[in-house]
Amino acid sequence: MKLRTLIFLSYLISLIIVTLLLFVAYKQMFLDYDRLRMAMMITVSSSVLSLLINSLFIFPMTRHIAQLNRQSQGISKGHYDQHLNKSRVVELRELAESMNDMGLEIKAKIKALQDEERRRNELIANLSHDIKTPIASIRSYSEALVDEVVTDPTEVRNYLLGIGKQTERVVSFANELLAIAAIDDKEIAYKPEVVWIDQLILDTLQAFEAQISRENRLIDVQINEDCVSVVTDKVCIQRILYNLVGNAIKFSKPGTSIKLHIYCDNTFTYMEVKDEGIGIPEDELERIFERFYRVEKSRNQQYGGSGLGLAIAKELTEFIHGKLTVSSGQGIGSIFIVQIPNQRV
Repeated sequence: MKLRTLIFLSYLISLIIVTLLLFVAYKQMFLDYDRLRMAMMITVSSSVLSLLINSLFIFPMTRHIAQLNRQSQGISKGHYDQHLNKSRVVELRELAESMNDMGLEIKAKIKALQDEERRRNELIANLSHDIKTPIASIRSYSEALVDEVVTDPTEVRNYLLGIGKQTERVVSFANELLAIAAIDDKEIAYKPEVVWIDQLILDTLQAFEAQISRENRLIDVQINEDCVSVVTDKVCIQRILYNLVGNAIKFSKPGTSIKLHIYCDNTFTYMEVKDEGIGIPEDELERIFERFYRVEKSRNQQYGGSGLGLAIAKELTEFIHGKLTVSSGQGIGSIFIVQIPNQRV
């Protein structure tokens, strides 16, 4: 039974009962027939008038409730952007506003889940290709060595170096996935300590020492005299700088320079990584920190990667209460700046 019908019947039944009770009361007053008829006419008329007046308020309210019900069913079927009409009744108006907000929130969450699912599918497709390529290279190198297709010591050494390089690529993919999983699962804890800047830069560059030497790169390091140390999470800041320097090397040609400039003020310490690489188109600057996003869409080995390095750097920077920004132009290189608050242990 509909709410409007239920309210109408309950009110009608109550009026009939009240009318009968009043009739009995009138009879007990020993009224003559004309007075009794007049009293009953007044009672019935007032009851009918009361029913009509109440209907003017009840029926619009029930119509609005029915409309809310229809539109809520629409939300349940996926029509989340419906705008529910607001009633003059406070409770119904608040209900409509809540349902509007709920619909928009559900729509936003579903879109976020769809975007995440799309990015995960892209990640699986990209990693499948990126991992398959080095594994295929490792297999071909190893088969050539086992079958003694290559016997010259120089060529054997080159093949072994090739196996090592491709193995590093696979390990890099695995490390990035582990880092993302740790961030998502909140398995990392913020442990601030004094980090000596010169040692931090030295440790970071040592990880790329062989590649820097092989590619004949110039590494220009400038550390302002007043920037000796910073209080932050050592593991996080090392990973951030490692990813930024690795990104600079990956997207710039051999022989070009990479500049690291460390400076500070009373509030923040800034770590700037500048390259002379291919740069980033202006319309893609806002997306480079998205997980799995890659400016260079081809799957060649020079620019190969999972698209997680900058995302990890961004999220770790925010985790240590810092900020990571970028300025770039296509063909003129990029500048990444890590801004870390000066804290005390």
